[in-house]
Amino acid sequence: MRKIAASLLIFIVAFGSGTLGTKAYYKWNIQFRLLGSGVSSSGGGGYGSFSSWESYDGQRVTKYIADFESHEAARRSLDESISTATDILEKEILYDRSHTKVVGERYVTRRETLYGRNYYEIISLDETTVYTFISPSLPHVRIFEARERKF
Repeated sequence: MRKIAASLLIFIVAFGSGTLGTKAYYKWNIQFRLLGSGVSSSGGGGYGSFSSWESYDGQRVTKYIADFESHEAARRSLDESISTATDILEKEILYDRSHTKVVGERYVTRRETLYGRNYYEIISLDETTVYTFISPSLPHVRIFEARERKF
């Protein structure tokens, strides 16, 4: 009887610690899986791609990349997107790798839908490319953008 009780106790402790460890791992190391992707065009002559991702806890993130023929066209697209935001939470100047030349800007914005729900957007302008990351979760969109940002 003692052997069965000891085995059962070991099983419960191992299962419980494994479950807690897995939950902690995914809480601190959020993983995303690709749901779908495609190509798109945006106003102002930009062409690019989009992809939708979902985290283990069900939060979705969408990434848009739009390339423009000129910096001015990309700038107009960025300004148009920022002008429709509910709030601008952050603004950052982006420099080249040597930190001597300004190559763009990065904004974190909040938008409110018609139904009163918030979603967050990180919009970056890098030379002639506009990167946009969107999610209803600010922490998720920040983590995803930090992993995906190549500029």
